[in-house]
Amino acid sequence: MLNESDQEKFTLLWTEAQPSVSHFILSVIKDASVAKDLLQATALVLLRKFEEYEASRPFLPWALGVAKFQILSHRRDAARGRITFDSELLDQYTETWAELSPKFSREA
Repeated sequence: MLNESDQEKFTLLWTEAQPSVSHFILSVIKDASVAKDLLQATALVLLRKFEEYEASRPFLPWALGVAKFQILSHRRDAARGRITFDSELLDQYTETWAELSPKFSREA
């Protein structure tokens, strides 16, 4: 848990860096809602890891690095959730659709 002084330091640094981090995320993630979620997740990680931050180094590159990993994690999760058809399954689906399609046309 951060002490009050560190909370103030974090707040000042994040307030300054947040617009740049937000624009960075939006430049990669076009869905504004997802980008907003990633920005919030980035802020939480930065806050939780703020004790590890070296004050002698610039805050923005550190924040952008965390944002990058949030984006990569999101993309990995999104790719994992996609349903993919192999070519054999797609062939079977196409044949079945061709057989059933005339039936649906007559019923409509």
